Amino acid sequence: MRYKCAMLFMICCISSMRVNAQEDKIYYVRQDGTGDFTSIQDGVNQVEDGAVLIITPGVYNESVTVTDKTIRLIGTNREKCIIMASAENYHNIPLTIGAGMVSNLTIYGRNLSGEYIQSVSLNENTVYEWQDTFPGYAIHIDQDYSYGRELIIDNCKVISDSNQCVGIGCRGKSTIQISNSELIANGQGGCIYLHNNSNPELDGDAQFIMKNCRLMNYKCPYIIALHSMGKSNPLYLTFENVKASTVAYEDMTCYNTWNANTWFDVRALQSYAVKQYLQENGYYSAAAGQLLHTYSVAQRRQFSASLQNNSLLKERPELEEGITILQSDTIGRRTGSSSTACQVIDIANAEHDEQADGWCGLSGIYLTQESKNNTLIEMNYPLF
Repeated sequence: MRYKCAMLFMICCISSMRVNAQEDKIYYVRQDGTGDFTSIQDGVNQVEDGAVLIITPGVYNESVTVTDKTIRLIGTNREKCIIMASAENYHNIPLTIGAGMVSNLTIYGRNLSGEYIQSVSLNENTVYEWQDTFPGYAIHIDQDYSYGRELIIDNCKVISDSNQCVGIGCRGKSTIQISNSELIANGQGGCIYLHNNSNPELDGDAQFIMKNCRLMNYKCPYIIALHSMGKSNPLYLTFENVKASTVAYEDMTCYNTWNANTWFDVRALQSYAVKQYLQENGYYSAAAGQLLHTYSVAQRRQFSASLQNNSLLKERPELEEGITILQSDTIGRRTGSSSTACQVIDIANAEHDEQADGWCGLSGIYLTQESKNNTLIEMNYPLF
């Protein structure tokens, strides 16, 4: 029954993506050779624009790139249809795509070396230079959109052991939507890296929509990093029913002093006065006290050990919804500045002279009124 429902859902998704759905050709990827292709990339290379690739169960150890056409990659079983690749190299990752649909798949960016970057948060001087030295995402969404301006990721599990789970370069007049999905970060990148565009040739408003998703961040101090390239191409964010579980570090040595986030940091959120202010101004009820949790030094060590011993593809340690503060036994000897903001969202503006009129101090990136029912309070549009 569950299989029939899943197949019915996929058929509906395929039909809704195009008015002339009968023109779309459907192909099957089966590793046993009984389908049209045995590898996903072979299928991508050979099918026509607008085609559908149905991916059957298996672990596909390959790096899939789709940037010159709009196609749909649809798995028959999310837990058993897995695209896996080492993401230690920025340019060689499990999935690179710009438009179309990705549905019912697990995408896993592995870190086989076991080495992690120190802190993933970019300023305007490093946003492009880092690509040659930093590891890659599990999914990279970026192209010039000459082959399509809409991408939907639905009912997927995205896991990263290295950089962010999803890295997104938003272009003008485009829409990227992630829905009904899990993003699980076990590296130093967090769940999402997102930036808008400064190229006047790709102008127009861009939309990023995330609905009914779960973000789980186990190591990075930032669950999301956003970089504004300026106001020439505005980006509008919509978060709805996004549940987040992330960590905050009491020692603060991993945070960047130049984080431009204007929201309350974790220390301020522990204040009764701040909680009361947020409640009175209509923010999500998590401000009542369920947003923050604390792990002792012993719990932090146990938590870290469990991450090293388990594969997040199969199992993961429990992490409560909200922000878990990891206490440190070296807090008195920390090297970070005491003024460093302890934020879980990292903000950077390329053009510092522009007025930061957007979300959490961003320039040209705005939160829509449809944003509601999210764990992190700043993701909810204020109901004044």
